[in-house]
Amino acid sequence: MSVNSQAKAQIPVFYGIHLNAKVASFSPSAGKPAILAAELRATDLPLRWVEPRPVGTEDLERVHQAAYVKGILEGTLANGFGTRDLAVAASLLHTNAPCWTRPGRRGRTCPPRRS
Repeated sequence: MSVNSQAKAQIPVFYGIHLNAKVASFSPSAGKPAILAAELRATDLPLRWVEPRPVGTEDLERVHQAAYVKGILEGTLANGFGTRDLAVAASLLHTNAPCWTRPGRRGRTCPPRRS
């Protein structure tokens, strides 16, 4: 790669405000996307910001049972934080989006459906 093309190369960063959820939890994970975005913005790295499109429930159902996905999204089952917080449910379709957003490779970066 030439010096010229290196200067023009940009690192894609998949981020949008919907990736965050304010959750009272033992885990800080729901707020990490905003923290990382702020840290990256403070650098001189050549970044290209990409807001991922939210996935659909059918994408989550590729790796989880449909009843489980429905229960998490409706708040009738405990989520990964051990809560039934609808703020987490609202962010899930966005927080999973970067996995599916690789241009030209939708779905290939995620695991196949479990039986």
